Amino acid sequence: MGHNLHRNYWDTTAHLYDDKAANRDIGFGPWQDLSLHVKGPVLFDLNHNFCNAWDSGTSWIRRLFQGSLASQRRTTTPLSYIQNGGEPAQICRTHPEEGPEEAILEVYEKALGNVHQYAYMENQYFRYKPLAERLKNTAATRKAAGALHDLHLFVVTNNPESGHFSSTSYDMMESLGQAELMPLAHRDNLYDQRQLAYRERELSERPESPERDRELLQVRSKMRQQNIDEARADELIADDPNAHYNKAAAREMEPEMLPPEGMKVIVATLVSCDAGKSGSAVAKTRGERQIEQQITETLGPEQGTAKYKSIYVHSKLLLVDDLFFTLGSANINARSLLSDSELNIAMPSPTTTKLWRERLWEMHTGKGINLYVADDFSKWDDVINKNWEYQKKNLPLVGKLVRFWDVVTPYATAVD
Repeated sequence: MGHNLHRNYWDTTAHLYDDKAANRDIGFGPWQDLSLHVKGPVLFDLNHNFCNAWDSGTSWIRRLFQGSLASQRRTTTPLSYIQNGGEPAQICRTHPEEGPEEAILEVYEKALGNVHQYAYMENQYFRYKPLAERLKNTAATRKAAGALHDLHLFVVTNNPESGHFSSTSYDMMESLGQAELMPLAHRDNLYDQRQLAYRERELSERPESPERDRELLQVRSKMRQQNIDEARADELIADDPNAHYNKAAAREMEPEMLPPEGMKVIVATLVSCDAGKSGSAVAKTRGERQIEQQITETLGPEQGTAKYKSIYVHSKLLLVDDLFFTLGSANINARSLLSDSELNIAMPSPTTTKLWRERLWEMHTGKGINLYVADDFSKWDDVINKNWEYQKKNLPLVGKLVRFWDVVTPYATAVD
């Protein structure tokens, strides 16, 4: 569903630091992607989507004399909806020319509005704030209804690490109480808020006039939108955002994360580690990885200078409660959910959803899943915290899961 069929994007689940067998060009590294093999009645919808796209790009003269692809590929062969243990599936699209159709966004909103235990997002981008707000509302509603357990959100995505277009990533993080995972963008945003606070104080001290009153009204309106009350304004004026950023960039302080009420949140990225043994670059069996993990947990990581390489996440997967998943080409950003042509498959499937989670947990953390999601969350948190310390000292990692951490992307207006 999301794979690019090109040599440079080939990889295995081992995601080796330097996989000689991949034969990738310089500059291309480990690559994480997911696909699903489907069969049965859902193929009718896939065929319909393909034929419509093909015919819309074909001149009417060619269609007049040769016929449409839809007419050539039409079939009446009946297929059972539940065949050989199969499960129901639905094709969802973002299609700006039909409707416009935004079924993928609708599926995400409905799924995240019905979470009871966990949501797992593995996506190339994490840039659509309304979905974060949807989860917050779900958590708040559950809490108000007396739910005894928090919702758990697991996110695996890429660090933006760009000089442009960061505001949507930062706004998503801020909505989930994870703003300090982007220290530079956080600093820039604090500076902007600080200027608002300074301007409000300056205008308040000026004599009243129509022009002054209009600007003061505008400034206070912006402050309310960003939840800057008088006490917060005092904090912004007193603190030095640059000093905070310098400590954060040097990893001299832990990021302060304040997840919404009723939620626990982990935002992570994937990293491949070379402990000085990448020359052989041979994928290890599961048994060999488990033995190495046991040795590391008993004796601690091998000392030395380790090297790290980001594993690029190209997947577009959502799991909810071991009950439902959607996979396809749609990223979590405005373009994919509102304006680009995208295609996803959605399935209410306990069997396949749990299988995704089992395989991905093993792949990313080197550990299996637990009976309770809260235990899984603690396990992820433990792996991420350990790897945070190991990265400080250039030591080999536990698994491939590391904390999302972007110290180079400023706060800049995004186009998506």
